[in-house]
Amino acid sequence: MAYVLTVTNGADEGKTFTIEGGDCVIGRSPSNTVVLQDDTVAWEHVRLREEHGHLLVENLSAQGTRVKGRRVTDQTRLGTHGEIELSDQCRLTVELKVDKNATTLTTILAVVLAGAVLVALAVGVFLGTGESTAVRPITDGEWRRAYDRIDDRINEWSSKGWFPPEGVTLFRDAWRLDRAGTTSGANEKWVQLQSMFLAQRMPGPVAESRTIAQAAGTTPRALFVIMGHDRSASYSNLQWSSEEAVADALAWFVSKRALGTSGP
Repeated sequence: MAYVLTVTNGADEGKTFTIEGGDCVIGRSPSNTVVLQDDTVAWEHVRLREEHGHLLVENLSAQGTRVKGRRVTDQTRLGTHGEIELSDQCRLTVELKVDKNATTLTTILAVVLAGAVLVALAVGVFLGTGESTAVRPITDGEWRRAYDRIDDRINEWSSKGWFPPEGVTLFRDAWRLDRAGTTSGANEKWVQLQSMFLAQRMPGPVAESRTIAQAAGTTPRALFVIMGHDRSASYSNLQWSSEEAVADALAWFVSKRALGTSGP
């Protein structure tokens, strides 16, 4: 069988690889099947191996690998759509590739999505070449605005049983420590939230199979709209306030705070 590997976070974000059956080693070594440039990834970090129709994950790195938030200590089975966390900054998804002869809607959407990601990356590279198009840093007020609006929503989710109360507490504690300048303590809690998102299902009245981490987009558009940072956004508050948009903004907010960044 064939699998599609997509890097969803980190220096290689947006890159996709097709893996045919058999051994596949992922890391920074040029001899690997999948070569990443992210400095947080080991030279030979993880091996994927197909056995009896199942994909197995084997950690090769001293820094460790996580699947569904759990450290891989032995060969771990990955589902047809699974996420692997190589580091706090680098995550990737692995999906079973449909049969080449199957003309399903899923196949069409996958091709369109991959093309959109490549176009977005190309546009980003182009825009980043000139000083006049550089994106300004996020202001303190915009961070505060995003925090307040996201906090209100996840508190509402918690009251409806869609989001764990400990997640709300963790979000507030991380922000409080962040604002107090306790960087190490705040970072630990932001990373804990990131790990929780790997297993936490999307909020809403109907249970979804996707987790918050899987639903996060390739760019923090919803977060920027909530902040007011993206002043060119043409869609209304009603559109960004959908559960999926806020979950996407939440995932990006936590990811950026964990990295200690004030940029886009």
